[in-house]
Amino acid sequence: MKIFDYSPKNLRNDFLPNLLSEWLRAYETDGIFKFKLDDQVPTKYLDGKYSFILQKNSKRYSEKRPTDIKKSTFISPPFDPSKFNFTKISPNEHLIKLVNLDEPDDYENLIIVNNSPIEIGHSLICPKFNERKNQILDEYSIKLACHILDLTFSNNFLIGFNSIGAYASVNNLHLHLYDIRENSEFKIKHKYLFPIQNVKSAKLIKEGLWFVDFDDYYRPCFSIEFSDYETIEKFAQKVFLITDYLNKNDIPHNVVFVKSDSFKDSKITIKSFIWPKIISHDIPQNEKNLCYAITEMSGHFISPFDDDYENLDEDFIV
Repeated sequence: MKIFDYSPKNLRNDFLPNLLSEWLRAYETDGIFKFKLDDQVPTKYLDGKYSFILQKNSKRYSEKRPTDIKKSTFISPPFDPSKFNFTKISPNEHLIKLVNLDEPDDYENLIIVNNSPIEIGHSLICPKFNERKNQILDEYSIKLACHILDLTFSNNFLIGFNSIGAYASVNNLHLHLYDIRENSEFKIKHKYLFPIQNVKSAKLIKEGLWFVDFDDYYRPCFSIEFSDYETIEKFAQKVFLITDYLNKNDIPHNVVFVKSDSFKDSKITIKSFIWPKIISHDIPQNEKNLCYAITEMSGHFISPFDDDYENLDEDFIV
């Protein structure tokens, strides 16, 4: 595990090389990953209004660690040390410890392996790892997500949070961090990688809070964008006001953080997109085995089967 110290006031530009080198080190170590990815994960755009991205990754379905979260209408169960959690993983699965030099406390903010990866570099962010938090998004984790997006320098990384009841499989605080690699068959054809990043319009509810409806995207959501005149702390408070309400009312939700053009002036900024959901075990399974977690809500779909990879289209998804 590497120690990566940084200051939000003076960001380093070597975060991604450090993350990738540590990820590859773990990837080459026997017994850490459930499976090996194809050298080039089959990836393509689907024709249609949204330019959805489709990948084929059969082993993520067959080899992924099963969840032991019980079906319930309660989305905030306490952390249970007897169940699987990330304190039980091998130290070899710890990739990076993030140290914010401007914080007085030395928090254990870790980036760890996702052992059933979507792509090369797909990792998990575990804020305040040593505090054994349950899967509830708090203000501190939102701020950390923003810092990491700033550290990536790339505009095409996604950080996402699935609540309990919205496809989280482990009740231990974590967020996903990943992008999709270009290869000989797949090249990014829009300004941004993920379809959600390319949403150009939304309806203003109040300053900084927008609603993306069916006119703008295939799944309506709330969006909060970081403004030049406000702090990361203020942005985190705005996002948390919504997610805290959802938690207190047992409404499952998916949350995504990306860089995108501002709805106001097209300047690049950080945005959060928040989807309130019905609880996942009440959703009938579809014939293509698609679930609608952070990847799918962002416009990225993963198929386990060759036939579906060849035949899935936008009409089925929407």
